[in-house]
Amino acid sequence: MSVVISDAWRQRFGGTARLYGEKALQLFADAHICVVGIGGVGSWAAEALARTGIGAITLIDMDDVCVHQYQSANSCPAR
Repeated sequence: MSVVISDAWRQRFGGTARLYGEKALQLFADAHICVVGIGGVGSWAAEALARTGIGAITLIDMDDVCVHQYQSANSCPAR
């Protein structure tokens, strides 16, 4: 089933459409990507996927969130 791209979506991810084309923007919006491991590299990859306009992202990490690991995790606020 194809995601209907709204004007807000098009405005937010217009750069992706200009770079890759409208067809690719629709493919990205319809995509579901799984990132396994949300450490130093995984957190950056997940952010890049979100900024590209991927429609659904599943994040999997079996590690515990600890303060000493925070410097390598981009998207997790320390509590």
